[in-house]
Amino acid sequence: MPNHHLTSTSALRITTAPRAPYASATGTANLDPGTRPTNLDPGTRPTNLDPTPNHKTHPTWKPLKRLATLPVAALAAVGLAACGGTPSLVSSPAGDNPPPAVDTTRLEQVIAQTNQAAQGADAARNSAQLGPRFIGPALVMRNGEYMQVTHETNASLGTLPLVNPQALLVGQAGAFPHYAMSVSGPQGGQSLHVFAFVQSQARANYALWGWVKLFPKVKFPSTYKPEVASPNIQPNSGDYVMKPGAVAQNYLDVLVDPNHKSKDLFDLSLDSFNGTFQSRKAQYAQLTQDNVGLQFSLNPSVAEDGIVALGTADKDALVMTTLNYSMTMTSDKKLEISALAQAYTGKSTAGSTLVENHKVTLLFRVPSKGSGQKVQLLGAADAIVGMSAN
Repeated sequence: MPNHHLTSTSALRITTAPRAPYASATGTANLDPGTRPTNLDPGTRPTNLDPTPNHKTHPTWKPLKRLATLPVAALAAVGLAACGGTPSLVSSPAGDNPPPAVDTTRLEQVIAQTNQAAQGADAARNSAQLGPRFIGPALVMRNGEYMQVTHETNASLGTLPLVNPQALLVGQAGAFPHYAMSVSGPQGGQSLHVFAFVQSQARANYALWGWVKLFPKVKFPSTYKPEVASPNIQPNSGDYVMKPGAVAQNYLDVLVDPNHKSKDLFDLSLDSFNGTFQSRKAQYAQLTQDNVGLQFSLNPSVAEDGIVALGTADKDALVMTTLNYSMTMTSDKKLEISALAQAYTGKSTAGSTLVENHKVTLLFRVPSKGSGQKVQLLGAADAIVGMSAN
């Protein structure tokens, strides 16, 4: 059976304005509190962001001496239109592959049970109802999304398209943890998602560990059918152009410094997340320069969530991992903060600093050593997971 690459060709759907400010500075400059714009694209999930540069979108801040609105979080909310096509996966094993760690019927049951838990928790906006079916980054990020839709009037919660996947990947049987992935089918124009599941030990259920939305135009690699196990990939494996466990740190180096030597290891041509991150850093630097007494910054950091990694039919590795980043606003004036910030901090105002913390899930294709190819980010998901004020 020939390999078939799942490709996203649809254009981005971008909101008409960046996400609402969470604070405004008040004091001698007589600055008005920021308010959330009402012209949001209702189809966009503000807390599950797959950013892309958008030079036509005007930020809610203006570089004036008397600033009317001060955004603390201005990463544009972006949705990805669904990719087309159903992947034809490689059906025959290469060599003496061990059997899959879980059969297709059981994995489909796991996905259905995960979806049932998500539906109940979504209706109640209560992450406690996600129970053992969500773990790690997935649980933290979904809780952050519940917080936002609970405390922001115009925020909306997108559903996770777990059921009826168009592709399943199952890791080989053997030592724990066991991994599996699914690729969602096209559902009502919704973005294609890739979900990662983990079974930590023999008596544990598979649980949703993380998800991403695929970027437009990326090609999803060919993979084995679920009845033919996908190779398990170790974090320190030397079979790839980069150790899978080191991908997050190397990518972080590029986010911090676009000229870092690690940039030569990545194909950034379709990387919407990096493009937006660099654009926002430049905007915040300009905002700081134009407004005395204000400072804005974006600061990424490596998370401690580990990786979920499976091999492809092309001998590459699919590696899902995470990063954290913080958006910090510092002012020499008192900060009035939003309902969401108040819910996180337990305060109605901040003395000088407000910090918004994000967690980002990232899916990379890591080529095999000697392939001559570079590491590519295929998709991402982003959620606010905490805020602090002082």
